[in-house]
Amino acid sequence: MTDQPTLRDRAIDAAKQALNAKGLWLTPDGRDSVVDAILAVVSPATCCVCGGGPVTYRNYREQPFCWPCADCQCGENPCVRTGVNDPAVTAEAADQHEQQRRRAAQDAAASRESERQLQAQIERQSKEIDRLRDELRFEQDLSADLRARLEATSDACSDATTALAQICELHTTELSNEFGATECRTCRDPWPCDTATILAALEPPKETPDA
Repeated sequence: MTDQPTLRDRAIDAAKQALNAKGLWLTPDGRDSVVDAILAVVSPATCCVCGGGPVTYRNYREQPFCWPCADCQCGENPCVRTGVNDPAVTAEAADQHEQQRRRAAQDAAASRESERQLQAQIERQSKEIDRLRDELRFEQDLSADLRARLEATSDACSDATTALAQICELHTTELSNEFGATECRTCRDPWPCDTATILAALEPPKETPDA
């Protein structure tokens, strides 16, 4: 069973066919270098230090780095970033770089957690504002209803007061009939008539001055 051709193998074969179709020629090393350069651009890359991504930087040797590994503060010469996989880089510098990368990852995680907590707090406050707005709307509707009822009651009281005054005016006059008895001028019942008696009972008691 033969091995399956890799992406690089297929790319080299495609480059051969393209060059032949155009009547062009490159040395095998030149053709392979072109293919490798193209694959380095179009192929998904991972950081050559930590194996993560996304890749945001390439050094002078076209080695890919993620942003925490690219922002190296190791202070070593050669630097861990530009000299990755270089035997000249000390183990101490590599360890320092790893610690820095971990701190950067921890800071990023803490930032994401703070953002999540802030978003949750905003959502809670938004729900509380909606609840208070609903309560305010309910209170406003209730206040408007009570105001309308109060106005209707006031109008009814005013009408009743006016009607009572008119009745009082009609039933507060007495006159003498042909028999010498007094009677109500309106209903002609013996004075005081029933209406005058009721009206007199409705009047508040008169205050008597202190002796």
